[in-house]
Amino acid sequence: VVFYGTGAGTFPKNNTLNLGDGYDSKSMAAGDFNNDGETDIVTANTGSNDLSLLLLQYKPDFINEITYLQGSGAHPSAVTVGHFNNDLQMDIVVANSGTNEVRILMDYNGSTFMKTATYSTGENSHPQQVVVADFNKDSQLDIAVVNSWSNTLKVFLISNN
Repeated sequence: VVFYGTGAGTFPKNNTLNLGDGYDSKSMAAGDFNNDGETDIVTANTGSNDLSLLLLQYKPDFINEITYLQGSGAHPSAVTVGHFNNDLQMDIVVANSGTNEVRILMDYNGSTFMKTATYSTGENSHPQQVVVADFNKDSQLDIAVVNSWSNTLKVFLISNN
């Protein structure tokens, strides 16, 4: 459900979008993916092994849902967003617990992400949450992921190459 605030502490309008049976959405993040000035939402859907990118507008409400399959058994458990390749497009980071990996989807062109980068979190690690920050102070976003089965925290220091 999206609640649009009035600025006065009230939420007179809300919108509900049914993602579908079996999606089992576990996580969501917000960013402007199509550079239209509107905040969009991406969800990690464990049950359907995909991400839903919801391109939003205040009027008319939800305009488009684009689905990105993560592969059979991927079970995306967490999603966040950031800029990883210094372009003007928002990128997506997803933790796929079933395949023990973190994936970055980059270079959104209006219909798909043109580049991906995949990082292993280790055998039987089962990544559950992911955050991005500049951990090593090199002006590039890095990725940290917590793994529930291996009881580990793994940090990926990302370069712009």
